[in-house]
Amino acid sequence: MRSKLALGTVQWGVRYGISNHAGQTSLEEVRQVIDLALDSKIDLLDTAALYGQAEDVIGQFASTPLNVVSKTPRLGPYDSKDATERAVDLACQSSLTRTKKECFYGYMVHNAADLKGD
Repeated sequence: MRSKLALGTVQWGVRYGISNHAGQTSLEEVRQVIDLALDSKIDLLDTAALYGQAEDVIGQFASTPLNVVSKTPRLGPYDSKDATERAVDLACQSSLTRTKKECFYGYMVHNAADLKGD
């Protein structure tokens, strides 16, 4: 049975969080977190192109049985729906390359304004 929990990865790619005094998570700590998550039946990572190097870090653990949800970087504005769709597709392909995944469990637009052309 799949857990309903996902593990956020923003600190794997950037120094993030008001109480984060340690900075970006080291690769050894990432490995420990992944092992603990899998032992706890959590196999889903939440990441984004905007999370610095987080997607690249995930790619370093590509052989680990993890599902990934990622999000677009800031897009546009574009003058057509087709241009926006192409930008989302290119962003997704780039994220797949960085994470070394063949596909994502999910892929989201990070900022709804990108779809409105703002």
